Amino acid sequence: MIWWVTCFAATVLTIFAKFYFTTALGRMRQNLMREQRSALELKGELSDLRQDQKSRARRTRERQADNKRMKSNIAQLSGEIKGLQDDLRTKRI
Repeated sequence: MIWWVTCFAATVLTIFAKFYFTTALGRMRQNLMREQRSALELKGELSDLRQDQKSRARRTRERQADNKRMKSNIAQLSGEIKGLQDDLRTKRI
């Protein structure tokens, strides 16, 4: 009689454990899928942010190059202006 009670209890325990672990595994899979979706969304956002950073860095370098070009042109034009002013002064004298 004790043998049958023990077998029945073991069977009920096994069925309960199967149900519990199956539902727990299902919840874990859902959580993992949610986390994966979230990670993929963040990865996409990170990729977009990296592209934005690259384009901004490129624009900054272009602006710096433009500034250097303008400074050299201004220096060249100032030199030409000073030379023309010197020529005018020498012609007046």
